[in-house]
Amino acid sequence: DRGIFRSTVAAASPKPGTWKKRYFVLHQIQACGTYQLSYGDHPGHGIRSKFGNPITTGVSSVERKDDVPKYPFAFEIHTDPGGSTLYLAAENKNELNGWLSLLFEITAGKG
Repeated sequence: DRGIFRSTVAAASPKPGTWKKRYFVLHQIQACGTYQLSYGDHPGHGIRSKFGNPITTGVSSVERKDDVPKYPFAFEIHTDPGGSTLYLAAENKNELNGWLSLLFEITAGKG
């Protein structure tokens, strides 16, 4: 499974102010519109972990973050109230637009 969208992004770690480069892949895991984010250290390496629960009706919003120093292409994914928030930063504007476009499309009307 190669995923429907793949790119290297910086991901914020639980330690405040710390970002690590990770290779994220968005997979469609069910034909009915359920998706899963997974990541590895590099494109050639295997998947290291899956992020959270599948992306279904639990995603409440995806938004661009313009206030992250050193990361001009940052964005965040919010899940259900009480759920988690994933902070990511694309390497360039095209990658950012690709992520946002796809995430907005798959979460439209689900928040």
